[in-house]
Amino acid sequence: MNEIICYTHLLPTGQTKELTFWDILLDDRWTEGDFSCSESVYHEIGNINPKLHAKQNYEFILRAAEKFPITAVGQEFLPQSDDAWEAFQTDCYIVGKYSHKLQEHGYFNPIVSSLLNQASHMSWKEKGVAFLESMISHTPAYYEIDDNTRPILLYRDTEECCNVLNLFTDFLASALQQCHQRVEIFDAQLEDTHALTKYIGQHFKAIIGIQTYFFAIMMQDGVTNLHDLIIGPKYNMILDHPAWLKDEIQRAPQNYYLLLHDRNYIYFSM
Repeated sequence: MNEIICYTHLLPTGQTKELTFWDILLDDRWTEGDFSCSESVYHEIGNINPKLHAKQNYEFILRAAEKFPITAVGQEFLPQSDDAWEAFQTDCYIVGKYSHKLQEHGYFNPIVSSLLNQASHMSWKEKGVAFLESMISHTPAYYEIDDNTRPILLYRDTEECCNVLNLFTDFLASALQQCHQRVEIFDAQLEDTHALTKYIGQHFKAIIGIQTYFFAIMMQDGVTNLHDLIIGPKYNMILDHPAWLKDEIQRAPQNYYLLLHDRNYIYFSM
């Protein structure tokens, strides 16, 4: 069952309450205790975001509440207090992430005013205002946090090498899911490579191929690499000597990394 259970001090012990996304968004105290959920929930929404240093449960359960039912169960415990600056950062990120929903329901301005008022009483007032602005305007600082909740895109390429490369991809996908990571697989045996254009403009936590030529695909202008239009770090695990993959290396996109198992291969590629 994909229900998420949140243990909360806001209810008498043992009492339950069905929570909505808005219940949680507007009162983070519902997420101050432990929670439990099935593995399938992690496969769908990913893990706790370590880029946030406070209110991690709050951010995670908000993501979950958009797709799964949330039940609060009363339990006695003493909530732990977070560092004020780190908690403020998480609140700012949440406002930036859900700004459109907050605006649609008339909550955006009151919440932003509350955060500005909170910052005005702190020694880090100017830094706090600047951080709030960066989260609302979705600067690179926002995506540094948010991209960590995105799926990892894996490429299944061809059946060459007796399908060993695809088996590596499948094992990697399974291992990542066991680590509570979201995984999306593009299989060139099921879709034409032109379908890769559907990912243009999308953000990923990482894009990984096992000796794939996908990272050398160019757009029709012959200048722009397709993967310069897909956002996230790109990793290509090379098993053969790099000399056999000259085009894939010379036409590589930005933010691209070769994963090599031989130090001599590394020296050759530099």
